[in-house]
Amino acid sequence: MNPRTSFLASPDYNWAEKAKRRKTTGTGRMRSLKLVPRKFKNGFQTGAPKGSRGPASA
Repeated sequence: MNPRTSFLASPDYNWAEKAKRRKTTGTGRMRSLKLVPRKFKNGFQTGAPKGSRGPASA
């Protein structure tokens, strides 16, 4: 068996490493994903701030 082919057949050989680096998350604009850390920090709140809704109707 050719030693080079056995090397390529090993499971830990990452032959497409550069391609993954070029295409992965963070290489483009990330229009929505760049907002996620801020939203996570605030607990994914939605809607208007609590004070701006007016008095609470009970």
